[in-house]
Amino acid sequence: MNGPGSQGLLLSIVLTAVAGCDIATDAATRLASDIEAGETVSSHSTPYHARFVDTPQTYLLEKPMGTTLTSDLERRGSRAVITAVR
Repeated sequence: MNGPGSQGLLLSIVLTAVAGCDIATDAATRLASDIEAGETVSSHSTPYHARFVDTPQTYLLEKPMGTTLTSDLERRGSRAVITAVR
């Protein structure tokens, strides 16, 4: 099955597979999706992220590489609110 038609079919299959993967999204978009599903495992901030999470204050932290950053979230109405970061 070689020829121009099979190459187009292969390209369509590859593009469809990639479109369904997380490699085509940024970390903040994945985090926002995780927050909606209640499966938060990392922290980032973007305008998309702000659609789902309120940050009532700015947190400035020094986090050495390889250490864990923990964000406490609280549900207030239909919004998630960051209440503490350590």
